[in-house]
Amino acid sequence: MSVEQVWALMPYLVLAGGIVVLLLAVAWLQSRLVAFFGSIVVLAVPLGFLPAALQGGTQIIDTVLEVDGYALFFFALFSVAAIVTAVLSERFLRSRATHAQEFYLLLTTAALGAAVTAGAAHFATFLLGVEVLSISLYAMIAYPEEGRTPLEAAAKYLVLSGAASSTMLFGMALIYLASGSMSFDGAVNVATGERSVLALGQGMLLAGVFFKLSLVPFHMWTPDVYQGAPAPVTGFVATVSKGAVFAVLLRYAVDADLLASPTVGVLVAVIAVLSMIVGNILALLQTSLKRLLAYSSIAHLGYLMIALVVAGTARPRLRRRLRSDDTRRFRRDHGAVG
Repeated sequence: MSVEQVWALMPYLVLAGGIVVLLLAVAWLQSRLVAFFGSIVVLAVPLGFLPAALQGGTQIIDTVLEVDGYALFFFALFSVAAIVTAVLSERFLRSRATHAQEFYLLLTTAALGAAVTAGAAHFATFLLGVEVLSISLYAMIAYPEEGRTPLEAAAKYLVLSGAASSTMLFGMALIYLASGSMSFDGAVNVATGERSVLALGQGMLLAGVFFKLSLVPFHMWTPDVYQGAPAPVTGFVATVSKGAVFAVLLRYAVDADLLASPTVGVLVAVIAVLSMIVGNILALLQTSLKRLLAYSSIAHLGYLMIALVVAGTARPRLRRRLRSDDTRRFRRDHGAVG
């Protein structure tokens, strides 16, 4: 591993190491305030390593993690969002007699999972990041002790998210069967005879991803989870969780030339339009603010999916440029645009 790769990994390593230190501090001191301020420090310190990580350019770590401006932008975004969530959760956790400090540990772990997901260039990293994020969210959603609503929301999210992850995993296995590679760009040069297997695998992968993004018709869990979770956790799910999955979907769509197929482009366009229509119409019928935000987020994800549709209508030459080293450098220097 080169020096540039080590510096590129420093934000991730510092965050992971900070989580371990925070875990030991929580176990030893059992203090909510220590966990609160410690989580903010753990999330803020890695941000100081981002300029050094950017200076090395795009670094692909053992083909599994691509650290560039695009990934580091989302790293910063998720870290800041987690800090805001920690601050907003402090008042909610102040009333808890016990076990308030573990919430901050779950929050920092979820931020790490989201950051790894956004930088994934390999299906193993993709699945690992998504599951670290999801498992932390299960506990965060069910964290309030009072009432059955949070537990019901967490149970629904656990069961349905587990089914979606299984569908994604099966899709990844079929893509590997067709391409012989677990890297995102391995599907570009698949033999003609394996195209049907590849299409089935990509369809199952997209179904799981669309559930994570709560796109129509995979959106039914969203209002109940948003309503049952604490308000800060609802905001975290709406921003960090969906942002991480959309970030990796956009990277996969570019690297694997996913939308070169007109069929996939039409499918994504239909789902995007349905999400916009259903989300906005049902939002108008709600009397609960959280449920209104849930349906609004469904519509907003539909708007974001239009970006994938536009990428699919680009000329082949433009799609090749999207996968070129020039664009990798562009994503490094202008990660906020990506």
